Amino acid sequence: MKKLQTLLVATAFALSGCGAGTAISLEASPSTPPTFTPTSVPTVLTTEEAGKAYLAAVCPSNIQAHKTSEVVQAEPFDLQASKTATAALRDTYRATIEKLTNDKTLWPGTVKADIEALTELMYDDLSGTENVAKQKTQTDFTSSWNSWTSSMADRPGTAQKIRLKLGLSADTASSCASP
Repeated sequence: MKKLQTLLVATAFALSGCGAGTAISLEASPSTPPTFTPTSVPTVLTTEEAGKAYLAAVCPSNIQAHKTSEVVQAEPFDLQASKTATAALRDTYRATIEKLTNDKTLWPGTVKADIEALTELMYDDLSGTENVAKQKTQTDFTSSWNSWTSSMADRPGTAQKIRLKLGLSADTASSCASP
């Protein structure tokens, strides 16, 4: 009889809307009332929240890309340092992709498709940096680096489009500078 009462109470809450946003455990023992556990329902980010989330996702890779470029272009060329920096960039790109595609981050409709497009481009960066980082000679490294970085010139300005729509500065260096 207690199980039937528990089921009826749970049904009444569900039908009346009082239980919206909560999960109900119907596996209570006869002497234990049902437990209510709030569930977190993600909501679409505001433009300001999306801007902060976007910068939190992309700034580490922007900063690492600058550091990596400095290492690769340093004279004299240091193959091991360049491979290490490129591997770090690869790992940072992966972390950025994970942040941009997190199921709990619901991007506003104004940038959702652009975020998806940017993520697709970053998968290319992830592959490109992986290829560059595994090269064994300076010649192969340089060839792979140049091939990968020259392909970026053909890309649309997706990141700048997102920045504009979110009201962020077009200056990637200053908007990602440490305080």
